[in-house]
Amino acid sequence: MPRRQQQQMVPFDPKMDLRGKPPGAAASASTSVNTSSRKFRPFNHNMRKSPSAPTRNRSHSPVVQAARRARLLPNGKPRYVRCYDGPQTADRYTVVFSGHYANRDGLCRYIGMSARPYHPQGICSREDHTSVIDHPKHSHLGKKIRFDQLPEDCQKLVLEDYLDIWQLH
Repeated sequence: MPRRQQQQMVPFDPKMDLRGKPPGAAASASTSVNTSSRKFRPFNHNMRKSPSAPTRNRSHSPVVQAARRARLLPNGKPRYVRCYDGPQTADRYTVVFSGHYANRDGLCRYIGMSARPYHPQGICSREDHTSVIDHPKHSHLGKKIRFDQLPEDCQKLVLEDYLDIWQLH
């Protein structure tokens, strides 16, 4: 049985292309490859085989999705939020999103808002922070309150973001 030849390992040089030649150098007749009949298509992990194939995040059955929604939204209220009322500031209400949601990447997501965040003169600021902003102390955010103590517009805004964060559309 013949032995396979070992390929020679060449250190990576960013100034060389895959043929080991500087970019733009003409290929010799012995190394040229006819690429006119082939088209380069980069590999895409998100490509689906058919338009009806389910996406990766939505592959659960409706029963599983309903159970997940019931777990994350008991009685229609977000489970993984902490709400604060700091009446002396313009962004009076702060809501911190907790839990292990997708794409968290070690960041703490929160919203600072006024009582009417949808009003033209209202305030709504969505932010990410590298550390949890309400631990070990939350006194700088104000008094801790329940979700249902937020104004109606604030509840609507928080619920929209919560559904988006947890991918419960």
